[in-house]
Amino acid sequence: RLLDDMDEASRAASLDLAVTSFLIESCRVAEVLGHASFVEPLRSLRETDPSLKVRAAATNALQTLGASEGT
Repeated sequence: RLLDDMDEASRAASLDLAVTSFLIESCRVAEVLGHASFVEPLRSLRETDPSLKVRAAATNALQTLGASEGT
């Protein structure tokens, strides 16, 4: 049973890491593509994502897009 719990915790941690990595890369792609339609989703990530790394990536992308002010 303990092994099952550890496996579940490992799976959850791996999933969290994968989601965080995906969101950071998505922010970087949005930054490079530079389309205005990315501003609102980036603002949402900046304001609500639990990961400091994701929020920082969203903030950087918004700064590059010239849309760092406002919510």
